[in-house]
Amino acid sequence: MGLAGVEVMLTVPLGAFSIYLNASGAPVNRWVSWSNTHYDFSRVEQFPSVIWRQDQLTEGSIELTRYVVVFCAFLFFALFGFADEARRNYRLAYTSFAKKVGLSTVTDSSGTWPGTGFVVLLA
Repeated sequence: MGLAGVEVMLTVPLGAFSIYLNASGAPVNRWVSWSNTHYDFSRVEQFPSVIWRQDQLTEGSIELTRYVVVFCAFLFFALFGFADEARRNYRLAYTSFAKKVGLSTVTDSSGTWPGTGFVVLLA
């Protein structure tokens, strides 16, 4: 439910902003034919950042496409990386590593870390 709620709260405003940027960024040209549409289709133009940073809408659009992926990665980890099952797997990986290195770990009777979940190491 948390994932669905976050998705709705972030997708709707982001989609609306994307539609606004696309509608106001450049004029819509008249459609002539497919050959006209695909003419020189493989050409990739490069522009210095000094040019595209002059227009705030273009700059916002480009920067948004850069950083939204990073934000989504952190959000994905926050939603799934701190779940009980993930923390249990982290604990198993740590205890396996600690045994190989020669460190001892302390757990309580239920097999979980005592206190607030911090690892207690004995030398």
